[in-house]
Amino acid sequence: ESRKPSMRYIADNIGATLRKTVANKRHFVAEQEPFILETLLANEDSDDAFLLAWTTTPWTLPANLMLAVNPDMTYCEVKVSKGTKNVFLISGKHAYASREYYPQLKQQLEQQGYTVTIIDHINPDSPDLAENVEQLAQYDFTHAHVVTHSLGAATFLKYLQDANMTVASLTMIAPAYGVSNSSDKQWKQESGYVDLAVDLSQVRRKIAQRPTIIYSDDADVLNQGFAQLGKELGAATQYEPGKGHFFTAEKSLAPEITLPLSEKLILAEEALERTLQDEKHQPLEYDVLRTFPGSELVGKKYQPLGTGSTWPGSDKIHTIYAADFVSHESGTGIVHIAPAYGEDDFELGKANGIAPFHVIDDNGYYTDSNYKGLEVWDNNKFIAKDLKEKGAVWKIEYIRHEYPFNPRSKQRIMYRAIPSWFFDIQGQKPLMLDENEHINWFPRHLKHGRFAKNIEQAPDWNLSRDRFWATAMPVWKGDRGTVKVVGSYAELKELSGVELDDYHRPWVDDITFTIDGETFTRIDKVLDCWFESGSMPFAQLHYPFENQAKFEQNYPADFIVEYIGQVRAWFYYVHAVNAALAEIGAFGEAGAQHKNAYSNVITTGVVAGNDGRKMSKSLGNFTDPNELMDKFSADSLRFLLLSSPLLNGEDFALHDKDVGDVARKLAMIWNMYDFFTMYAEVDGWEFDGTLIDPLSGKPVCTSLSSTETASAHRESRSSTTGDTAELAALKQSSYLPDVDNLNSQARADVSEDEATIGTVTNPLDIWIISRLHELMAEVEKQMDAYNIPDALSPILPFLDDASNWYVRRSRRRFWRSSKGAAGAEDDGDKSDAYRTLHYVLVRLGYLLAPFTPFLAEELYHNLTGDSESIHLKDWLPAGEVNEQVLADMARTRELINNGLSLRMQKDEKQESVKVRQPLQEFVYPGGQLATYYESIIAEELNVKNVINSPVAAGYGASGLVEGLVFLPFGGSSIALNKTITPELKREGLMREVIRHVQSARKKAGLQVDDRIVLHLTVGAEPASASQPAAPSQAQPASDAAAQLRQALAEHADTIASETLATMAPQHLADALYHTTAMVDGAELQVSLAKA
Repeated sequence: ESRKPSMRYIADNIGATLRKTVANKRHFVAEQEPFILETLLANEDSDDAFLLAWTTTPWTLPANLMLAVNPDMTYCEVKVSKGTKNVFLISGKHAYASREYYPQLKQQLEQQGYTVTIIDHINPDSPDLAENVEQLAQYDFTHAHVVTHSLGAATFLKYLQDANMTVASLTMIAPAYGVSNSSDKQWKQESGYVDLAVDLSQVRRKIAQRPTIIYSDDADVLNQGFAQLGKELGAATQYEPGKGHFFTAEKSLAPEITLPLSEKLILAEEALERTLQDEKHQPLEYDVLRTFPGSELVGKKYQPLGTGSTWPGSDKIHTIYAADFVSHESGTGIVHIAPAYGEDDFELGKANGIAPFHVIDDNGYYTDSNYKGLEVWDNNKFIAKDLKEKGAVWKIEYIRHEYPFNPRSKQRIMYRAIPSWFFDIQGQKPLMLDENEHINWFPRHLKHGRFAKNIEQAPDWNLSRDRFWATAMPVWKGDRGTVKVVGSYAELKELSGVELDDYHRPWVDDITFTIDGETFTRIDKVLDCWFESGSMPFAQLHYPFENQAKFEQNYPADFIVEYIGQVRAWFYYVHAVNAALAEIGAFGEAGAQHKNAYSNVITTGVVAGNDGRKMSKSLGNFTDPNELMDKFSADSLRFLLLSSPLLNGEDFALHDKDVGDVARKLAMIWNMYDFFTMYAEVDGWEFDGTLIDPLSGKPVCTSLSSTETASAHRESRSSTTGDTAELAALKQSSYLPDVDNLNSQARADVSEDEATIGTVTNPLDIWIISRLHELMAEVEKQMDAYNIPDALSPILPFLDDASNWYVRRSRRRFWRSSKGAAGAEDDGDKSDAYRTLHYVLVRLGYLLAPFTPFLAEELYHNLTGDSESIHLKDWLPAGEVNEQVLADMARTRELINNGLSLRMQKDEKQESVKVRQPLQEFVYPGGQLATYYESIIAEELNVKNVINSPVAAGYGASGLVEGLVFLPFGGSSIALNKTITPELKREGLMREVIRHVQSARKKAGLQVDDRIVLHLTVGAEPASASQPAAPSQAQPASDAAAQLRQALAEHADTIASETLATMAPQHLADALYHTTAMVDGAELQVSLAKA
């Protein structure tokens, strides 16, 4: 148990409020509170120099025991002029002063550069108050120095009461205020001077410095008046015995007058300009007398402020001490220290053997000083003004700064040193830092950054709180000073014989017990709630009283997760408590092996509103999460947050659009699922319950399926979600790649090594499975490192690859193999496609289970029919990867992307060409790809020939230069021939016709495998597509319509094949759907009926 500063209340936030700044007159002080108090504290080593200290806590000044300076800073002694150069000497009755000693004083001041005016009363032998007050109105006393004698004080005080200005100083010689020893009774009755009453408190506020009264041995009535006036004005008094009323002609009886025309101040050199300013922040005149290091001030004594405090009996107090926390950035460089009311103050006092000096009780009322009985916050300003009126404050200013306050009561919080119990953090810092090395932090920079720095800079932990609600500290203290810490309820019952249902206050406070004649009473403290939070790892299992094996077998925890603020809070306190207990063997063998309570840490940021500010109902800057989840799904919101900067410990502004974007991308999974189940249902494909890796041919897991098949679930899924726009477009695509020969070439193009990897031989299957296994390995790697953002980052790109590359390029492989089915392929390749896509989707269910639990559960159940939740399954290993296929496919797609860019290029030398328009040739550099990949390039770029040339830029040397455009690629260039021949043009028109027919099929509500009867008409004439012409009869087109007719004639079979149509020679009377479209400037009429 020791004494250390502790906050009276916990501040949950900081408020910025307008506070007042004070400058005192004796010495100066620094702290943090509502006022800046520039205080003048008399230096005992120099009668005429003041230390200018500052504070923002005037309420702590009655407890000032020390001043602090920085020994390495430079300080100055300066002479500062006070007020203007105007001095007024006001005489009294009979004008004695103006005849005797005012002329001499006037001469001395004028030699110093002052303008001096002597003012006598009108009719000085019998002056009238009102008449003489009116006379003073002709003079400008603003910031002037005023000296009065006798009755002159009463005249000026009455004038000053009603004047709108401030004087620099007021020196009153034998002031006759409200009383007189005159024998002229009529004058006393009529003059207005006797029994004069002035609002002296108002007058005092108009005198910049503490007034001075000079008096001697005078009539009793006058002496009583001096005393009362001095008390009410807070004036300094100067007694000069044997000089009567100071109106003798003898020079030796003249008063010793020293006007406060200037003063010497000591402050930091850096603070001169910002400190030495008047009330309007205009610079004051000053002269630097000397400069010296702060170390010269250390050890010097100073006179305490006149606060009426009962100072401790120590010769160490009211001394200047060195402190490195004194800064030149604010204040005067001399800091007021009250060890009872500030942490820095307390530590400085402790280091120098000075105990806290309390002048305020637990309820915030003064128990000592001139302010005894006053409440601290209600009198903060009063104390500053009171000290200013007494001349102890040099200047008061208003500033705006932060100050802790109670968020409920809005009351400011008082720092006050109280007896407290502490956790010895200093003694175990090496242990805590060493154990931190065994913890994996994410993000990594927190490990040796914020967390380690927090440990290094942490003070001892104040465990005790002076509250009612909380866990009572199990500490009893005996009346002889013995301390007993009770370890359990059972031990307390054994000691006291008392057993309670509730061990909180106040019931536990009543338990006492006796040991060896010493009576023990519980200390009046409760535990900091963070101690309970830090005890969570073992306390949750009631260890060591229960579950000993369970706790020790599971210690330390695998990971802990919370937001960034807990790095300095929960994470820190758990680490502190458990490392200490493990070090002393409290956790048995488990603690001996691992002293850190957790092995991994995930730290999140803070979710902000859509405007970047804190989420607030009043600001309306966020959508209710329930609404977001209802609109986009809980999985979409979860995936977004997990993949956002939040999981890197950074703040994240939540926008509805971002959730929608994730939902749209995750929908690609259902697009693939719907595509798969649609064709599986048609073909009757069923999952046999054993998930086999198509690359290795080995089972990944077995007994997944119940009696249901994947296709059995399609209806329930489709009925709730319907076809997405992407799926509808997929089903009715206007351009289907020609893969009739491509897949037959696939096996021949696969190398012997590739073919032996597994049962699937189509490079497209090998590629998507390798991509899946590559993804699984990356996710597993990042998850093992607790790096969730990087674990999620490759998932959406994979979904795009799977949906928009694998499924799009494989869709013809799923078509039913039957006579007349265009593009039908062998059943073996179709089976591989089914197995591959099913495998990919099921593995995606496993992969996504931690991130999108609802989607993963439904996807897995629908694809396998397994009644057991996927969340109860073991994580599956990644599987093999064919690096060569991945590299070849990546290069193929990169060439395609660049080729498409060439198509879209448009400038003065070339036009952009849409993809449906066939072109003649594409040239690429580097090693030649297998025919399979070149065929993909030809289909995706819609070119007739794909040519490999070592340097594509030199390809034109063969003479095929016309229409060739180039794009840098891989240290060389790719080339595309954009010349469109009439034959290519007609083929392009054919593709446009197919697009319009497919669109008509969709609008007619036909299924993807429905066959139709189709009739096409160009303009008003029947198209020759119904009666194909022999190639020799085809004529060059002379206009758009003729060219379109020729295209229909030449490509009638292709149109029929692509659209599953039988061409009708005549108009369809029973057409299911009819529409008109424009194709390259020609009108095309489309009529169709279901076959």
